[in-house]
Amino acid sequence: MKKMSKFAFAMMVFACVVFYAHGLDAKIVSVSGKVEIQSGNSWVAAKVGDVVPKGTVISTGFKSSAVLSIDSTSVSVGPLTRMTIEQLASNSAKDEAALYLDSGTVSANVKKTEGRRVDFRVSSPVATASVRGTEFTMSANGKLTTYEGLVS
Repeated sequence: MKKMSKFAFAMMVFACVVFYAHGLDAKIVSVSGKVEIQSGNSWVAAKVGDVVPKGTVISTGFKSSAVLSIDSTSVSVGPLTRMTIEQLASNSAKDEAALYLDSGTVSANVKKTEGRRVDFRVSSPVATASVRGTEFTMSANGKLTTYEGLVS
């Protein structure tokens, strides 16, 4: 009986975690030029309306760009950029998104969500920007420009 109650308790905790923690959606809202997303081992052309899950690599070509929407946050991916969506998660207390910028530039307009914390992070080989309710641009070489709010 003791084993059964431990198992039932573990299953209840697992169900609560699954119920309260779910993924955010990253959706492509604009594409200009050559924009591709990695699907398995191949690359496919990105289209407006595509939902890109955690782990997806997005690549833009010369004179190309894309805009992603992650909940109320807008992310603009500049030309000659390669970026990986590392984290998309949401629970009752906060929304969390993390991007890895291998090359190029991204701009983000991170909006605060009423009654929830927003944890948005962009990492590159040389720097990490962590923001909450800010508009900024970051390039892979670590150059950071803040237009509104604070970035650490």
